Amino acid sequence: MKFWYILRTMIRSEVSKFPGLFIPIKKLFNPTKLDRIVGLDTELVIEGYPRSANTFAVKAFQLSQPQAVRIAHHTHSIGQVLWAIRHGIPTIVLIRNPKDVISSLAIRYIQIRNFEIPLAIAFKEYINFYRPLLHDKHRDNVVAANFDDVINDFGNIIMQTNKKFNTSFTVFENTPENVQKVFESIEKTHLSITGKENVNEIMIARPSQAKKQAKEKVEQSINVEFAKELKAAEDIYDQFRSYYKI
Repeated sequence: MKFWYILRTMIRSEVSKFPGLFIPIKKLFNPTKLDRIVGLDTELVIEGYPRSANTFAVKAFQLSQPQAVRIAHHTHSIGQVLWAIRHGIPTIVLIRNPKDVISSLAIRYIQIRNFEIPLAIAFKEYINFYRPLLHDKHRDNVVAANFDDVINDFGNIIMQTNKKFNTSFTVFENTPENVQKVFESIEKTHLSITGKENVNEIMIARPSQAKKQAKEKVEQSINVEFAKELKAAEDIYDQFRSYYKI
């Protein structure tokens, strides 16, 4: 199972670089999640590599709006971003430093797939997500957001989106009460998906002490065994942050 999952992931990553091909295939194989896939009726795209505050951003945005907004999200594929920016759809791209994001993803894989993701592949996937955007001629048609800014000041990111795309989305207020509401919504969705009575503190898409401790072990492995891959991913991260000034 591990081999086929990894093979599928690698093929998906390569196909994602061609949005005209990727989006129809994505819709064909994900008929129950069409609401997450970009289309001409999409009002906003929020996308990033997994564990880059995607869930927080989507929940915070949804909780702020007085009415439903058609958001494409959580495909974790650059194809979705490229399709959106080439069709003039407002797009927010999230990014997180590679050591944190890869270690977080690695411990999640163990929980949901019952096997460890090869870290070399995870780093390649990270690079394959962000590098195509940096080389695309429509790359300026996004609002870029770093992980810490999403968590600490997502309202400002919505303001930037409104200014750039002439939209009028309601701005999220980063008060402790509102952040708590986001976490409560994340927990509710998590329990619904897992079918469990209690939250899995490593799987859930919010901070936890258990997750922090598990990540520290993976980070030690990254520092020792994957220094080259980490450096390549950090170069992309630095290029991305430099280009978008975040």
